[in-house]
Amino acid sequence: PTIVLMDVSASLLRPADQDKNTTRQHIVQSGALQFLRSLQSLQPMEPVSLITFSETCHIVSPFTTAHADLINALFTKLSFESIGRISAALESACSHMEDFAGRAAAGCQILLLVDGPPSFDDSQTFLKTCSALSLTTPIHIVALTDSPVSLQRCTELYGTLAHRTAGSFSAVRVPEDYTLGAHKIALSRIAQRFYQPYRGHLMLGHIHCPIALYPDPNLGRPSPDPSSGGGGGGGD
Repeated sequence: PTIVLMDVSASLLRPADQDKNTTRQHIVQSGALQFLRSLQSLQPMEPVSLITFSETCHIVSPFTTAHADLINALFTKLSFESIGRISAALESACSHMEDFAGRAAAGCQILLLVDGPPSFDDSQTFLKTCSALSLTTPIHIVALTDSPVSLQRCTELYGTLAHRTAGSFSAVRVPEDYTLGAHKIALSRIAQRFYQPYRGHLMLGHIHCPIALYPDPNLGRPSPDPSSGGGGGGGD
């Protein structure tokens, strides 16, 4: 099961380009669309839930394999307002996942689409929340940044969280990376990397049988190479 945890704070209504033709809202919506379309192709039976957050959290869709309905919800059921409380959103997502799959369930993943780092008021709470999160649930984070300071804070906070949970982190600079489609590339790579079955061979004496296991039993295991698990400042 996967939770798409999507920022819908008012900051996403800001322009994403100099011509003011596109907002950051479009970036997160089109990124989520890219991810769900990739998932439709790779794992059409993957249960997915869509949760949005600003100052409060809202379960837009409970877990479902009807990915087309989730895609429709991206453009018909979202409202953008207030500020983003990222710490509370992560806690809510983990609680929702536990209610659905149980505390020790395998194969659970969270995708966080967020505009910038946590507020300075929320930073300490964010760190405490991260230290209490399950290490068996990979958290993949795609964050929009618009300044060197924002990029640095996102890398330090989100990159560390992604690596700690054996997930993935990508920062998308706005407008530079956005105009190159970096947000769509990052989300396609997450789908390609983390939603493939494990392929191996079952051997019994001279009998060899190819097998495919999904979810991958290695999912959630920290990578021995920090650079491979996330934490880069650019596209993952």
